Amino acid sequence: MEIVVGIVALAAVSIVGIVYGAFLFAGSKACFRVVCGGEDFLALCPSDAEFRKSARRSAVAVWMIVAIMWCATASAYACLDDAVRIAVRVAGAVAGATVVVVVVLQVRQRADLLRKHGG
Repeated sequence: MEIVVGIVALAAVSIVGIVYGAFLFAGSKACFRVVCGGEDFLALCPSDAEFRKSARRSAVAVWMIVAIMWCATASAYACLDDAVRIAVRVAGAVAGATVVVVVVLQVRQRADLLRKHGG
């Protein structure tokens, strides 16, 4: 029973994450402000292209976190063949690496904007 509750909770969190990511990808400044330091980033007066790039990267990171949660859950609880279990773990690792790359790119973009605006 508790597994079912966990899967339902994971599904609910996933839906929220996917929808939130969609709003981010579309360029919602209200959603972007919630993401780590969104207001500080907007205070640097990024161009529309810089903002869109950052928002889309953030959306990808949110979606990858959802993928990581599903991969971890499937790997831990599902009855998977060894090859499928390895594939799920590799997919989770790739999603995790993607999040790391996005974070590095976001930090680099922020540093570029700080230099550009004399910060």
